[in-house]
Amino acid sequence: MPILSNTKHLGAPLLMTVMLAACGGGSSEAPADESTSQTMANTRSSENRNKPGKPDRTTSTTVATTTTTTWPSRPTDSTTTTSAALTTTTGTALTTTTGTALTTTTAVIATTTTTATTTTTTAAPVAGSTVTTVSVQNTGSSLQGNVPVTFGQVFAAGHVASSESVTGKLGDGSALPLQVDVKARHADGSLRHAVISSMLPQLAAGQTQTISLVKTTAPAAAPATSPLTLTNAGFTANVNITLGGIAYNASADDALKNGTVTTWLSGSLVNEWLVSAPLKTAGGTPHPHLSARFAIRSYAGHNKARVDFIVENNWAYEPNPQNFTYNVQVNVGGQSVYTKTALNHYHHARWRQTFWWGATPQTHVKHNATYLMASKAVPNYDPNLTVSEAGLSALQTKWTNSANGPMGPG
Repeated sequence: MPILSNTKHLGAPLLMTVMLAACGGGSSEAPADESTSQTMANTRSSENRNKPGKPDRTTSTTVATTTTTTWPSRPTDSTTTTSAALTTTTGTALTTTTGTALTTTTAVIATTTTTATTTTTTAAPVAGSTVTTVSVQNTGSSLQGNVPVTFGQVFAAGHVASSESVTGKLGDGSALPLQVDVKARHADGSLRHAVISSMLPQLAAGQTQTISLVKTTAPAAAPATSPLTLTNAGFTANVNITLGGIAYNASADDALKNGTVTTWLSGSLVNEWLVSAPLKTAGGTPHPHLSARFAIRSYAGHNKARVDFIVENNWAYEPNPQNFTYNVQVNVGGQSVYTKTALNHYHHARWRQTFWWGATPQTHVKHNATYLMASKAVPNYDPNLTVSEAGLSALQTKWTNSANGPMGPG
């Protein structure tokens, strides 16, 4: 035992405390993942010397704090609900001893906090149920019949398996045939992105039809359709430019007949073909920098076709890239649908215009925003936020009045 000195004026309780502390102490520490125990002892002593003839009074205070933290075992990986509980127990004992043997004890205080976290996974729709919906609005002022509709649609992983597809159902319960052109799949083989096409029987002025995409068995692939079916029906489309007094022309129907055709959509309802052609003079000389591309979407049996006209000035390795100013005219079915004088075409740029062969549908397609967010294709926006119609109208007016034509900054 260590030798204690200067204990002459210590009272008995404090002397005992000091002796125990001098004898040394130990601590044991449990494994970190099970429990942690820590004991702290603080001893404070003070000596008051009173007047001669009065007994000395000594005060000793001992504070002991014990903290125990316990974590439960890790939840199994197979559960879809994860709970984590943290339990903390703190005990404090305060003992004050004076010469008159006064003892005060503070009771143990125990606190327990539990935190739970739940993860929810959306179940895949069963066969015959609706995966999501799409709305089609008639933006015109009159009844439209045989309205062509084509839109892109994304799907959540696992919602439409590799052996499945979707078909359409209208609000009155009637079936609506759909053509689904698959463009991408998830890692598990389920449908990720598709281009969906249909032909609505009719849309009244201002009417909005809701199409339910109902899960079904994938149909057999339809036979390929030749682009000659469109040209044989009388389809023509071309773009003419006049540059430096020289006329150049590129024809979509000639490219369909004689060029290299890439198929983008294929089926019994709609087919889309991609072709390209140089802008040539009447003598067959191509312009060294300018060329044309066409995307022709044909709706079978309805003499309707949507045509994208793209004129490019962006050959990467052609010498002397430069801007060109020319007059342009676009024709569909032998009728002029667009003209512009002195169009300044910047180098390494392209412009695009879209027109229809046959009646132009006046429609607006609106997707189900909640499902788009659930599919993780778009960020998880707050669905409770709304934009006023006045604000949207102002944006539309600003766009309509801006220079948004070819090479326009709008």
